[in-house]
Amino acid sequence: MLRISTQALARWQPLLADLGYDAPWANVFWNASVSNVFPVFLYGRFHVYGAVAVRYNDLNRGLYYIGSESGLRGFASDQFAGHHMMRVNVEYRSLPFNILTLHLGFAVFYDGASVFGGPDPNDSSRVLPFVYRHSAGIGLRFQFPQFDRSVLRIDMGIPLSPGGGPPLSWFSFGLGQVF
Repeated sequence: MLRISTQALARWQPLLADLGYDAPWANVFWNASVSNVFPVFLYGRFHVYGAVAVRYNDLNRGLYYIGSESGLRGFASDQFAGHHMMRVNVEYRSLPFNILTLHLGFAVFYDGASVFGGPDPNDSSRVLPFVYRHSAGIGLRFQFPQFDRSVLRIDMGIPLSPGGGPPLSWFSFGLGQVF
């Protein structure tokens, strides 16, 4: 099942240029995402997700975060922040194994992402460069359908790029899938 989405927002402020901004448009935001769930292959399905998001003249100074449950498993939660974001996730999810009323599954995944552009949150004199960080890992999925349709997720992502942190930060837990 292929899903494509996009969203754009902006606010018109004619006097914004008088305040030193580039244009009369403020809080310009654009994002696009593509996801696909493929047919059953062997004993599971491939799930793919990709997204890009851009901010411009953001008076709210909003940031995108990546790390752990925010799409880059194997790194600390929200470890990286920036004004623009690019993210890709590929996951092979097994069909469930039924043990009494427990549905048990596994996942093998690859995550890649970058946050970039705008002033560095830690040093405003520096612009954040595009640095692609990625990880790969495995996970377990538990579901008790008599209680809820959401899965309990336990993942271990191994950083494939520098800055992954200590091994305990490689684990993430959550309710529901990452994407």
